[in-house]
Amino acid sequence: MSESSQDGNAFPTIKVEGKNIPKILVGSSPFLAAGQFGAKSRMYHSRFVLDPENIVDVIVHCINIGVTGIQLIAYDFLSRAVEKAEEITGVDMTVVGTMPFEEPVDGLRRLQELNAEVMLIHGESTGTLDIGSIRELVGAIRDAGAVPGVAVHRVSMLPRIFESELDTRVVMLPINKLGYMMGDVREALDFVEKTDRFIIAKKPLAAGRIMPGEGLEFVFGCKGVDAMAVGIASKEEANETFSIARDILSKKYFRVTDQLIKYDVSISTPVCLLSPKIRHTASRVANPTWLEKI
Repeated sequence: MSESSQDGNAFPTIKVEGKNIPKILVGSSPFLAAGQFGAKSRMYHSRFVLDPENIVDVIVHCINIGVTGIQLIAYDFLSRAVEKAEEITGVDMTVVGTMPFEEPVDGLRRLQELNAEVMLIHGESTGTLDIGSIRELVGAIRDAGAVPGVAVHRVSMLPRIFESELDTRVVMLPINKLGYMMGDVREALDFVEKTDRFIIAKKPLAAGRIMPGEGLEFVFGCKGVDAMAVGIASKEEANETFSIARDILSKKYFRVTDQLIKYDVSISTPVCLLSPKIRHTASRVANPTWLEKI
């Protein structure tokens, strides 16, 4: 895996088997009204599942601010929304797609139509199907010209995959500061640090339980994480989340006494994103290099 940058507004990318994958991807959980959002799930169902044009609007906005990668579960309505966003913007997104557990063959076909670079076997399939069935899906992904991988709900699901020597180059699993839906947190972080697999972190904000600055900084700081998918439910969320991600990746963030600050290079004044006390402390520091060493 090697890292590279793109010109203009796009995010840095990292290669897996010669394919460039953006280090940050639009996640699709809000578009699917996933259950982890609690009371918000009903609102997301009304906003997105019942009116996919709202998905198109959010994706188009993400593309326009430089986020051209998406991680989606390839249901028909969501795949069509991505296609329409591409038509509107004239931009072909980098697609990291998951085949739906209920319809993996149809999902694979939709991902082929979207020219997906990476195709993942759904976490439910990874956890419940026999190894022979998983091996068949991996073969179908290779035949489609994509890089195969698995999504898992927790790291304890991985040993049987690796012991079977399946051709799974990519692993997507939950990683976040709260340990939300991670299972054994230490086991998960140890795996991410030591594996040679391409790692995509999901649930970096723990379904909205962590503020973007804190959550993204933690996940990008985990050794071994190559990319992450962040669920976005509005243009405003996209602006906030991806602006912070861009600053972190361009090293404009520094840590002071365990708090996260943003160093504004245009005015040479640190601006604290969290605690007023830290804002006061940081405002007295003129040298960002010194901040990095704390």
